[in-house]
Amino acid sequence: MIRWLHISDLHFGSGGMATEMLRDELPRYLRSKGLCCDYVFCTGDVRTANVAHNEFSDEMAEYVRTLCSAVGVPVEKFFIVLGNHDVDIYADGRTEAVHRVMFSLLLARGTIYRN
Repeated sequence: MIRWLHISDLHFGSGGMATEMLRDELPRYLRSKGLCCDYVFCTGDVRTANVAHNEFSDEMAEYVRTLCSAVGVPVEKFFIVLGNHDVDIYADGRTEAVHRVMFSLLLARGTIYRN
């Protein structure tokens, strides 16, 4: 059996007291429950929108280590799926890249045909 922890919306850099308190309490809570996992998945919004894109701070890295340690997972088994706050959704070329991917998927499904 594979066991995993699924988290999201850590929002580092938000400055919100409630967010910080919940984030800080999570590793302690998991330890107190004796939860052991094989993987940890964080699906989006590791940072808040006002933090520089492509920046992973020392504070974030330390939190990942602490969280993984709380559930007995090596950091090599921590995976992040980026959310809208983690990437620059207005970056040059993004729209064209999304269109290429969507076109390829639709072509592969047979939804559209290339002449």
